[in-house]
Amino acid sequence: MDTFETPDRILVVDGVHGIYVPQRYAVLASAHDMATDEQREILLEGPENPEYWDIWDEILTNLRVKRGNYDWYIEQDEGDVWLVKIK
Repeated sequence: MDTFETPDRILVVDGVHGIYVPQRYAVLASAHDMATDEQREILLEGPENPEYWDIWDEILTNLRVKRGNYDWYIEQDEGDVWLVKIK
């Protein structure tokens, strides 16, 4: 996939964070960018939490974020996390 930002695709977390990418997302994301407070807390605990990867998968699969007049979904591509506009 394209690794450059566009108006329809915004980099949120750089994949350089490795296994801590989901945790970094939880740190940077505002409360409305998480499905639940519980999910946020689990991600903030890091990969030592046994639910960490399951919660991250749920977020990537189900979460939709509102930005302006558009809805966005979260995508992980080669480690990087992106917001992708739903058209």
